[in-house]
Amino acid sequence: MGERFYPGYPAPKGQKGEYGAFFPIPFDAPAPLQAEIIARTGVGNEAKQSVSLHLTPKSYRHDNMHLSEGFLDQVAAKFPKAQQGDLLKTFLEVNRNMRQQGKAMARFGDRRTYIYQKQPVDEQVHQGEDLASLIHSPVPAANNGMVVLAEPMGIYGNTVILDHGMGVFSMYSHLSKIDVKTGERVEKGKTVGLTGTTGLAGGDHLHFSVIIHGDFVNPVEWWDAHWLRDQVEKVWAQGATPASAQATASSAKSKASPRQAKTRRGKKRKR
Repeated sequence: MGERFYPGYPAPKGQKGEYGAFFPIPFDAPAPLQAEIIARTGVGNEAKQSVSLHLTPKSYRHDNMHLSEGFLDQVAAKFPKAQQGDLLKTFLEVNRNMRQQGKAMARFGDRRTYIYQKQPVDEQVHQGEDLASLIHSPVPAANNGMVVLAEPMGIYGNTVILDHGMGVFSMYSHLSKIDVKTGERVEKGKTVGLTGTTGLAGGDHLHFSVIIHGDFVNPVEWWDAHWLRDQVEKVWAQGATPASAQATASSAKSKASPRQAKTRRGKKRKR
């Protein structure tokens, strides 16, 4: 995809030699988007195939975030190393530069314009879903995975990142407490921590993100069972057709008489 290469992995339900890959689509990508599939053998042979991806446009909300003196005081207190001489400059240092350090190359989501004394002072793109419940609510793992990070991470505060395989990661931020350790394997539903206000958070909540090979994507899709069936499970099922069934289908086509083939094509045209 452009200058980025996303590796393939053995397909979970496929035959030997069948691979699958997840790749992110930038939220502002042009349509149609061109991709290229590359297959390489161990001896250096290579085959390529271009694919045109037809995208459905999606609109995102644009929110105005009004900055109070009290909130700026809280930011300055939480990030003493980012002090820039006054409260607003300190906030911009945190919101811009520290956000750049924590974000991936591709972004998605709602644009936020930050307003201070009735003037816009900054604009950023939100890269996850903010989920609020009771204060210090338990945060369950979205799926089975391995803990690859469990520590403070800039504006995201106390953060846990789980590796689910094939380049898919989930991220849980602003935690008041972390209950897992790096290298630990966790099962879906296990508590990884408690919600909180660490990092650049205005109130107790969970910032949840899904990351594909280092790029943030829309997490709402990944907890939608219908979307997962259509975009993941059905694709695996289609790619997992037994080789014997493929050979049988190919043989049946080759044995069809010219008349049978013509009839089939005719029916196809009528549809």
